[in-house]
Amino acid sequence: MFVSEILNEKVFGALAIGYHRTHNIKNLKEIGTTGFKAGNGKTYGTGIYLTYDFYDQQDERMKETYGPFIIRAKVNLDGFLIFDNDVAKIVYGIDATVPSDDPWSKKTFIDKHKLLEPQFKRLGLPIKEIEKIVSKLKSGSNITSNAALVAAGLFSNKIKGMVFTGESDGRVIVAYDASRVIPFSWARVIDLDKNLEQVKWNKYEAPPIKSLEKESMSPLDMAIYYFKKNGFTKIERGGRGGHYMTNVINGDYITLNIVKRGTHSQDRSKDEFEINAYVTRNDINPSRLSPEHVPNWSYIIRNEAYRLIFYFVPISQTSVEGLAKVLSIIKNNHAAMMERAKKHEEFAKALILLLVDNQPITSKFVKGKDYGQDDIRVSAGPVDIRVDVPYGAGAHGEIVIHTKNNSLNLGFNDGSKGGRQPINLEEAYKEILVSATIDARYGRQILKYGGLPDGLNEKFKNDLIDIFNKN
Repeated sequence: MFVSEILNEKVFGALAIGYHRTHNIKNLKEIGTTGFKAGNGKTYGTGIYLTYDFYDQQDERMKETYGPFIIRAKVNLDGFLIFDNDVAKIVYGIDATVPSDDPWSKKTFIDKHKLLEPQFKRLGLPIKEIEKIVSKLKSGSNITSNAALVAAGLFSNKIKGMVFTGESDGRVIVAYDASRVIPFSWARVIDLDKNLEQVKWNKYEAPPIKSLEKESMSPLDMAIYYFKKNGFTKIERGGRGGHYMTNVINGDYITLNIVKRGTHSQDRSKDEFEINAYVTRNDINPSRLSPEHVPNWSYIIRNEAYRLIFYFVPISQTSVEGLAKVLSIIKNNHAAMMERAKKHEEFAKALILLLVDNQPITSKFVKGKDYGQDDIRVSAGPVDIRVDVPYGAGAHGEIVIHTKNNSLNLGFNDGSKGGRQPINLEEAYKEILVSATIDARYGRQILKYGGLPDGLNEKFKNDLIDIFNKN
């Protein structure tokens, strides 16, 4: 997600908004310019300490101990060991909640092994150590800091960070990998009664690329820096000549690869950036995308994520303006993708009006495990429509007519010829009748045993009957 879309969230996908207090302007400016640096001598290891609840910072002890300035940062939680069930559920899809053994009780509890075992496997941590940590998690308590303390001693050099709840510090994020924490605003907050909406945040501005050029920053590093500052979840350096997705995480994702221009043209004298942007909801296991392990890896990509852009930028032309152009294209493509889904939903509503007679319409957008598996479902009377390519240039799907004893399934597309022409209801209607012709034998069985349902548009009903009887 872009930063502007997550400012009011504590945790969104693999991203969290974290809050960090500091004492003086010098620290404030340094963090804004060069980013966070891991501190030394902390209880849970060398790392960056934040809370993911703003109100945990609104405490007299926190203000006096750590300072009057609060820095707000986005934190990539992928690769973190998470002890708070509500956060693990959002980031990893793990819900360790179990009901009480008492059938009359509405209480629920956290299954400690159910919470931690999937994370140990995911992070490559030795399962044999899990009991040392589980034993420190108290039943019925939200405090998980004792378990985190044990985990810090065992795994701080093997994980990206931890999320837990402490008795005095609240809901804590410790990041061992400084690159996972990107500051984007700050404020002086000494009034402990202020709520989050009342705080006036000052935005950090990225240093101009020109100053970075003087420091001999490579074009690739300049590009990575630029995209990180503009709110992308993950920036990945790619291999020469490759554009495979690796380590994809929730939210927006960019791959930056340096490839030989000659890979795609006859001019072999220049290098280019190959930039791919993807959107996905769920983590994708990198091994599943390796062409060595999975021959049909491109099919998996198509189903697991939505590819927005494939763009080349000559390294010699790398500049703020050039990178801003790429960023603009990515955002515009993302907006266009969402707009296509809206248009296809309106199309499905208009189409169903041709098939039913004065029936109320219900519509819902069904989210799959990722954008590639979303669909639109529109219903009216005895007819359901499913659009199974909501973001594509052209949409197609299935129409189900529920009869008295069975159902008739017919295919359709939006008549746009794969997006090359405007959506055409008349063409879509013809496509439905073609599908009915193919299924005419089954249609005759429906007419014989119960007939078509009430509520269909009279013309549509007569067209179907005519097709079934003639074919």
